[in-house]
Amino acid sequence: MRIKCGFLSLVLIACFVDAGAVACQSSDTEREQVNPAAQRIVDAFVAALKKHNVDAMMECVTIPWSDRGGIYRSKEKLRESFHGRFRKDDLSKLDSELLEVRTYKEMREKFKFDPKIIEQFDVVADDDDLFFHFKWRLGDDEADIVLIVHLEGEKARLVGFR
Repeated sequence: MRIKCGFLSLVLIACFVDAGAVACQSSDTEREQVNPAAQRIVDAFVAALKKHNVDAMMECVTIPWSDRGGIYRSKEKLRESFHGRFRKDDLSKLDSELLEVRTYKEMREKFKFDPKIIEQFDVVADDDDLFFHFKWRLGDDEADIVLIVHLEGEKARLVGFR
């Protein structure tokens, strides 16, 4: 059985980075520390997901937001989307692996995304924003997931996933 991407994907993505600051692969394959602001916002989002607290999740995100549902330009619509996809799935058997953290520019160059996806990413991400690339497994299902973190000075906010 294939798990459909949706809120469960968002839950799974966020759970990968629950262990504090993570060392990850940079574009030149050296190990480096993840941006602390990005790590904090991801951790806060994860904590909210684990508590099924959509209000706290919303504090971690900004609009515009991009996911498989399209571009959300209204926090109210995004909140409705989160509520609509919100399930209390059992994540106790989740196996996840943070593969790398790269800038949006690096991810565009590395992966050949569908042009329609690039159009959506361009709406929410700047070249220097961070893409957390994960491999997640739940039962027999496995997928590559990208969590997008927008950086603005010392602030970070989640702006989407794919």
